[in-house]
Amino acid sequence: MFRRIRQWRETRSREQEESRRKAQEEFEANLLSPQFDEIERAFGKPISQSLRSLYENQEEIRKAYVTKIVPGVPEDRWIFISCYWPLDRAQAEGGWNPDGIHFAFAGDGSGSEWVVDPTEDAAEIKYLEHETCDLKPTGVKMCEFLSLEEGDPET
Repeated sequence: MFRRIRQWRETRSREQEESRRKAQEEFEANLLSPQFDEIERAFGKPISQSLRSLYENQEEIRKAYVTKIVPGVPEDRWIFISCYWPLDRAQAEGGWNPDGIHFAFAGDGSGSEWVVDPTEDAAEIKYLEHETCDLKPTGVKMCEFLSLEEGDPET
C-alpha cells in the first residue's frame, strides 16, 4: 500500500513538474513574440516606439527581479520588476485596463503592476497598487525607461 502511495506521489510530482515546465515555455514564447498588431487593435492607435523597443529587446524582456533606479527619488520608489508580461491580447484584456488607456507591462511580484499608455512615447509609467487600485506616478516616461540604470536597493 505504501508503495502505491509513493508511486502515486512520484507520478503526480512528475506530472506537475511537466505542467509547470510547459506553462513556463508557453509564457516565454508569448513574451518573446509580442503581438504589436493586437495591442494596436485593442487600444485603437499605433503602439508607441518606446514600448515596441522594450519588447524588441529580448535581453531586457527576459530579465526577472530587476530594479531600475529612478534618479532623485528614494529607493522605495525605484521600479522593481519581478517579470515582464507578454505583449498580447490576453494581457491587454486580462490585465488592468478598466479605463481603456493603460497596459500592464510588468509586475512587482506582490500583485501590483507597472502600467503605461501603450500608444504614447512620453506616457508616464505608473504603479498600480493592487490592494487599493490606486495609480501612483513614478515620474518616469516610457521613452526613458530603457535608459535607466539598474541597481540593487539592498546595497
